[in-house]
Order: sequence, then C-alpha cells, then structure tokens
Amino acid sequence: MVVGDTQPFGLPMAYGGPHCGYFSVNKGDIRKIPGRMVGETVDQDGKRGFVLTLQSREQHILREIATSYMSSNLALNAWASAVAMTSLGKQGVQEMAQLNVNKTGYLADQLASHGFTVYNEGPFFNEFVVELNMTAENAAGNKARRA
Repeated sequence: MVVGDTQPFGLPMAYGGPHCGYFSVNKGDIRKIPGRMVGETVDQDGKRGFVLTLQSREQHILREIATSYMSSNLALNAWASAVAMTSLGKQGVQEMAQLNVNKTGYLADQLASHGFTVYNEGPFFNEFVVELNMTAENAAGNKARRA
C-alpha cells in the first residue's frame, strides 16, 4: 500500500482545507478500500479523459454500511489531483519531488545561516520545524513598517 498527500498535485493552498490524499493498493484489494477512484479513459474521439469510478460504496448505499463519505467538493479535489498526476507522468512527478527536496533544503540552509534554529536533524521533504526569533505580533509589525 502506498499513501500520500495530494496538495502538490493541482490543489491550491487553502488554509487547511478542503484537502484529499491518495493511496494505492494491488488490484485484488481495490474494491475493499473506501473512497472514489479516478480512472483514465478515452472518449469516442480518441481524446484522453478522466472519470470517477467505483463509487458505489459511498452515499449511494445505506449509511450504516458505507465505508466513507465524500462530498462533491472532495470528489473535485480527487479528480483535479488525478489529472495533475497523470499530466506530469512518472518522470514529472519524480522531477517535482526532487525540486521540493532541493528547495526545502535550500530554505532551511538559508534560515539557519541567518540565525534561525532548524530542528530537523534527519532528511525532510516539504516541511521542517524552525524556531523564529520573534513573536507573530512582532513579525506582523515589522512587515507593516516595511510596507
């Protein structure tokens, strides 16, 4: 099983939501997992398209036996992420991941060189912990004075 966060795949930052993730299982287990699957298909003109599939476990059955709930908004996020991942392709996803590692490492190094404490000792991907040397109120005040 593979799990991950879809925010880097076509979803804008939205102050904590709406949001979705992805996970993948082998073909034999696909009907045991909750959620909707986004599938790739070809339309009658031979153009690539995307469809929501395997959604019968959702709102369409009795609430007592449903394994999950997904609103239309979340389905749109899942669809947007699937389109972005497919558009990038395997090589594009790998390149984007390497850029994330490189740029996050660069930012951590720059912050450390300017006196900030970076607490991550091991490898990190998109996020790391840093101690700021001022309060949020002071930072907001400094920003307002510079404007």
